[in-house]
Amino acid sequence: RELEPHPDLALPTPEIRSLLRELADLRATEVHVVSGRRRRNLEQWFGQLPIHLCAEHGYLARAPGEPWRTLMELDLSWMPQIERLLRRVAADVPGAFVERKSCALAWHYREAEPEYGAWRAHELLNDLSQHLTGLPAEVLLGLRVVEVRALGVDKGVYVRSLFPDGKRPPRTFVIGLGDDRTDHDLLEALPSGSVAGHVGGLLPSPTSDGGREHIRIESPGAVRALLRALAAGTPAS
Repeated sequence: RELEPHPDLALPTPEIRSLLRELADLRATEVHVVSGRRRRNLEQWFGQLPIHLCAEHGYLARAPGEPWRTLMELDLSWMPQIERLLRRVAADVPGAFVERKSCALAWHYREAEPEYGAWRAHELLNDLSQHLTGLPAEVLLGLRVVEVRALGVDKGVYVRSLFPDGKRPPRTFVIGLGDDRTDHDLLEALPSGSVAGHVGGLLPSPTSDGGREHIRIESPGAVRALLRALAAGTPAS
């Protein structure tokens, strides 16, 4: 869906939930939602749907009707120190705030004055590069958000757990869609022969190849149109 000024407003619409259910009801079809949002958000929004969920950029996952599981062991001892830094900076930037996740911290500035927020974000990136030296964490610059996450966590981890040999099963159609820099990891982990959909301004990584077909989708609205077309198949009886 379209970008909102605050993450709490970025809720899936009834149309999106309906599309996901229709897709999941198709014969021999699996739907996987891979998100940077917290487990409780995904559970609240999609918990009643027969789909696979992956939260916090690949750290937590669950199959339909099954309990959540972590995909890796992490050292999170760096989080308190970095959270204090992010909160100090947020206090100086009207409209900025910090979101704490299980294995990541996000400094959001969607509601800050755009030019000042962007300047402080780049200043924060420099500060973080010094504070994180030698620590098992990395920094990502997303859509009006600076996120610090545990090293080794990315959306590609989840995708690779689905295709451990890196191959697409015979006679299987696989498509992945993403609109943020964190989605590069997901799209580049898709097995050979898959379709990688880059939404809006997201560009393929210069190293992207792997036998995938890369397509550009102009907007979230165009994504919904694509999902409606896919959902027009024959549901399982």
